[in-house]
Amino acid sequence: MQLRMSMGNGLFGPNHPQLKIYLQQNVTLSEQFLIDCVPSSKGCGTGSLIQTYAEIVSILGGVLSEDNYFPYANTKLECRWRKSASKPVPVIGFKRVYPNEDVMVEYLASHGPLSAAINSKSMQSYGGGIDEPSDEKCSPKHLDHSVLIVGYSTYVSKETGKSTPYWIIKNSWGTNWGDKGYYYLVRGRNACGIASDVSFAYVQ
Repeated sequence: MQLRMSMGNGLFGPNHPQLKIYLQQNVTLSEQFLIDCVPSSKGCGTGSLIQTYAEIVSILGGVLSEDNYFPYANTKLECRWRKSASKPVPVIGFKRVYPNEDVMVEYLASHGPLSAAINSKSMQSYGGGIDEPSDEKCSPKHLDHSVLIVGYSTYVSKETGKSTPYWIIKNSWGTNWGDKGYYYLVRGRNACGIASDVSFAYVQ
């Protein structure tokens, strides 16, 4: 599967809660390190989510913290990691989540944010609120972007009493996009393919 991915945000998010659990501290991971140093990375161009995970585990052994690498540059540069100078935060594996949104809720609650592939077509025009695109507008089969699912909730209309479950998604297009960089997508019907390819990393 080929994705246009913001690698740091889509794979781990900047402040990954698993790091706080395992390392007993908040660690900000370097997005630029992933863009520069993952062998198959093409920056925010086309890349494979699963291949990227595999290379982080088998080749890099983990991800450098932001303090140990260069600032985000929004483009792929030469990998400037001096292995003798800094060690990465270990990533020892990854797991795919069964494509069921109830299962995703359970994993989100127990393991923290989830990496997900998504069709970004509806996101292009998103300006806030809960997005409820049809499959015709946003096919669940055409996955071309990666995002980080960081939460979930349910909105209840005061006027009608209608309940709308939704995902809280962190995107990588800056805080001027969407709702301060976040995307709220209807939950429960695999909108835009959000449940089709979901995974999370194991850190040590």
